[in-house]
Amino acid sequence: MQPVRLKLTFELMRAYEMLDSVRLTEPKMATDEELELVHDPGYIAKVKELSSAAPAGAGLGWGLGTGDNPVFLDMHEAAATIVGGALMAAGMIMEGELDHAFHMGGGLHHALRARARVFASITIRP
Repeated sequence: MQPVRLKLTFELMRAYEMLDSVRLTEPKMATDEELELVHDPGYIAKVKELSSAAPAGAGLGWGLGTGDNPVFLDMHEAAATIVGGALMAAGMIMEGELDHAFHMGGGLHHALRARARVFASITIRP
């Protein structure tokens, strides 16, 4: 999860004028109550703890601090904002405010209820 990917994607879409006819909405940060619909409160607390200057190797027991799930400053805020954006997009569609929504940050999530999970690798042999 490299947050800079979202920034670069957004800049590329803007450069190709793909955003000229869309309504952009600033996402809100999901609340702990919203996050707890899916995640264990202890896992949320650990992500918050590691979001501010975690020592090397911290979080490995939670599936964090790996190549797929790096620990970085403000990690909780970034993840909660991605979730909040998805909730906003779904809510706007459900309320009839929009027919379609594109949440650029969506789809980056790959955690279990109480720990992070890596992407699976599949090797195909000829």
